Amino acid sequence: MRYCLITLLICLVIVNASGQLTPTVTPVVDQFGIIKSIPAKQSQVIGSVYLNDEWLTSNIYLKRGLFPADRIEKVAIKVDLMTNTIELKTEEGIKVLDQAKVDKFEWFNPQTNTREVYINGNHFTLNGTKFDNFCTVYGNRGRLVKWSYIELQKADYNVALDVGNKEDRFIKKSKFYLLKDNELIELTKKSVYLVMAPKADEIRQFIKKNRVNFTQESDIRSVIDYYDSLSSEF
Repeated sequence: MRYCLITLLICLVIVNASGQLTPTVTPVVDQFGIIKSIPAKQSQVIGSVYLNDEWLTSNIYLKRGLFPADRIEKVAIKVDLMTNTIELKTEEGIKVLDQAKVDKFEWFNPQTNTREVYINGNHFTLNGTKFDNFCTVYGNRGRLVKWSYIELQKADYNVALDVGNKEDRFIKKSKFYLLKDNELIELTKKSVYLVMAPKADEIRQFIKKNRVNFTQESDIRSVIDYYDSLSSEF
């Protein structure tokens, strides 16, 4: 009888949340079907698999129609780039939210002193396939997509030469894409001129004059900003 009453109360909470205009949920009970236990991490590997090594207070916006609630507010999270999941710090321990259930999340990053928004990249395609990764989008008419990911670098120590790494390492990397009609195009000089064709001559002059380095995010963003400033003309 007691179990039945508890189940009924949980159902009432869910019904009440679904009746709100913009429902939210505090991620402390697994009965919502949103979070699960944290999986075991790889051991004996140097480095971090996280996008953010410190817990950041965030708002998570869930895929609509999957759950009674559509967002989780003010919860401390870390983003695991190896498993593409979000870890939530709750009163019942660390829980995990699958990427497929998330539309986007946002936080204030104290290191950059900016508000950052990460969206589910499955809105886009890469080579005809859905891009199922979290990414950020920068710019208005010219749109730059940044994807952060983890690579496992195997130990390559050479005893005879005494060079290389003795341990496996996680290496955090980023790739940049331009967005055209929801299709991701890998960022190169050639793709910049292709995507920005209406102003290709101006962009070419800007890149040459400012000696744009396409390995530097700040330089890449400057090209996007310049293109956006020109885009109002057409």
